[in-house]
Amino acid sequence: MIGFDSVSATQYILEPEFEKHRQNWSYESQMSSQPSTKSAADDAVKLRLIKRSQPIPSECFPSIAWIFLTKPHVFDGRLAGGDILVCQQDSSQQRVPVSASVPQLSQNDILRLRRILVPKNHRRFSGVYEECRLQLHELSIFTERSADDQGSNLEPVVRGPFKFVLRFDDNDKCVSLSTSSDPCPRLTTKLFDRIERWAHGVVRQDKQIQVASLGLVSVERYSRIYWDLKLKYGPELIKIWPEKTDPLKFVFEDLAIASYLIALWDPEDDGRKTSFVDIGCGNGLLVYILILEGHMGLGIDVRKRRIWSLYPPKVSNFLREEPVTPQSRFDAEWWIGNHSDELTPWIPLLASMSSSTAKVFLLPCCPYGLYGKYQRTKPDLSQYQSYLMHLKEDFLPKCGFKVRIDKIRIPSTKRICMVLSERLDEPRDQVIARLRHRLEKEKPVTDFVPRAKEIPVRNCTQTDRSLTDRIVHRVAIHLLTLPDKEQSEGFNLGGQLSLAEVIALVNKRERSLLKSQCGGIQTLLKNNYHVFQVKNGAVRLKIPEEQKPNAQRSVHQRRACWFDSNHPQGCPLEQAKCRFSHRDKFNT
Repeated sequence: MIGFDSVSATQYILEPEFEKHRQNWSYESQMSSQPSTKSAADDAVKLRLIKRSQPIPSECFPSIAWIFLTKPHVFDGRLAGGDILVCQQDSSQQRVPVSASVPQLSQNDILRLRRILVPKNHRRFSGVYEECRLQLHELSIFTERSADDQGSNLEPVVRGPFKFVLRFDDNDKCVSLSTSSDPCPRLTTKLFDRIERWAHGVVRQDKQIQVASLGLVSVERYSRIYWDLKLKYGPELIKIWPEKTDPLKFVFEDLAIASYLIALWDPEDDGRKTSFVDIGCGNGLLVYILILEGHMGLGIDVRKRRIWSLYPPKVSNFLREEPVTPQSRFDAEWWIGNHSDELTPWIPLLASMSSSTAKVFLLPCCPYGLYGKYQRTKPDLSQYQSYLMHLKEDFLPKCGFKVRIDKIRIPSTKRICMVLSERLDEPRDQVIARLRHRLEKEKPVTDFVPRAKEIPVRNCTQTDRSLTDRIVHRVAIHLLTLPDKEQSEGFNLGGQLSLAEVIALVNKRERSLLKSQCGGIQTLLKNNYHVFQVKNGAVRLKIPEEQKPNAQRSVHQRRACWFDSNHPQGCPLEQAKCRFSHRDKFNT
């Protein structure tokens, strides 16, 4: 019996798709009403053994094979992924839903699939169809023709016909790879490295939320959108980026999120447009992309960013500098929470109270409750995973939403998203009453304080300069009184202190002033990197570094050199080579 989750997180096999691709099936035993036990290695195509793995537990093979089927992009950098178009049981030819969970296979079960390999660059490569057969101890894949029906000159992303078989041997507990022709050596190496890593991961059986990426959208649709948006907006946005943040990260991250949302909102590419509100929109880049792609939207943030003024009026006119409060209401089909921190729980709550049809896209990051930091309730999970479980199993259902989970491909460790496009079968009045009761129970609504407009700098750089200078001098002089075990060309660097010993040199009032800046002793020492070296919990003086030849010396030399002013031997560097100002120049 083949078992699947009753609710599939990645089910997108539709009847028209099934009928469309059914005629292309070319398996030997497709017409048979009985399960076939014929091995792929016994087919007419001659296969030869390429490599064998180290021994792995037998129960790991179905999981490894399933990952191979659903994540082909991990082996080939040219691939964006694969879309499974058809999935059916061999014996009954009955369609089964494709799930992120591994199917439970018995000895005689055969699962037949048809998938398309999706290239990242659809302007250079065409997709390729593959026929797949999964059994308890064997996976066979036959690469067919290009998916390009237009007769263009696009190169197939994988050249066929090509057949390979992964088989688990019950005797020696190894996985073998057999192919019809020589595979790419890089593919073979990466495959067997992954097999051993995946085997350990399957045995561990984490309790964390685990989900394959791009499970709720077509990989092919997403890939095409992302590639087009990247070429359309990426270079110009990086060129004009006025913020202090890294444009390579933020530009391409928001391009990926925009691509995902467009693929989610318009899966069939029929030109469907929607309305949205991005709560805590930050730089407004996501709003900019979505509006220019034809969607009607609004961006809300408590603080205006410099880049807002660079957007065209059709975008900047829809970016609002205002706080979000419990009374905020917006008439939008989709509410977006993109790394919105303390607003994350408020977005689904306010969406539910605003409209019975509002939908929500959440990309949680820092864990917050309605009135402060989220307190972890599952000690066996990380803070992030515990927060995701809290949202999925408790908070979001109580807001009236069914929760679907997916993973976006962005350069971030926090990339699990939640799509709330369906409501639970519950009267809306009942949901609103429950939410109002929760607000009153946790804390009076009138006490809600949104994020401050001005974000204070709290890294010890705003601390009173006389205080920091006193502490720096005190610690440095104390280090000089200790024996120097590592003299550098006769220059005395003193000894070494642990952080605990350094803290003991600072009185309670001074420590309190430093902590008010969200810093502390270690932050202060690292800010004075030209004086101290902090490594593995130990502190010592640092050998002064020479000025880089092409550096702007005037920027550094506004500050006096601590060694020149305070060290008994002065600074070991000449003024021309020192990054900081010496007394003879400083006093003129």
